[in-house]
Amino acid sequence: MRPLRHSAIPALLLCCVFVAPTLAATPFSRLDPSTTRLLATTSALSAVAASPASGATLLAVDEGELAAFRAAGGGRLSVPDVDGASMELELEPYELMPPDKRVTYTDATGRHDFAADFSLFRGRVVGDEKSWAVVSMGPTGVVGLIERGERRFTLTPVQDMAGPNAAGVGVHAFAPEGFARGGRIALPLRH
Repeated sequence: MRPLRHSAIPALLLCCVFVAPTLAATPFSRLDPSTTRLLATTSALSAVAASPASGATLLAVDEGELAAFRAAGGGRLSVPDVDGASMELELEPYELMPPDKRVTYTDATGRHDFAADFSLFRGRVVGDEKSWAVVSMGPTGVVGLIERGERRFTLTPVQDMAGPNAAGVGVHAFAPEGFARGGRIALPLRH
């Protein structure tokens, strides 16, 4: 007869595999207060306001985690929310165009294939079947729109990170729809 501990180990391992929750990717982290103040100050000096509006969470982006999520083809994505919790999204790849179609552009030398470097995902908030989310990820950042209940949320860069001196994807904001740079609130869209 085998000792009890030897027969219990495989059963425990199986239980862990089938019961363990799926871990969410965490490419976003909240900016600490001192970094938020520094961002607001430097943004004001460059005439591009980037400060949190009421209800907005400013986020740093881990580009390695973001690249890993894109390479994995989706999964769970955790986005820190203003209330101290996180909104978890379950995302799957979304092909905008069929694989047999091409996007091209034409210039003085002729027609060329256009290969955009972005990944498009769609899905929903974990545990909310009536919600929906659409998220695009690329080398210049993440843009997303999430609807949960009667509210929409945006995930978007708050800094322009394009140009020859750009380094990284910059700071992002997760906020109720209507958040804009500098805290200006736009009227929400109705559907």
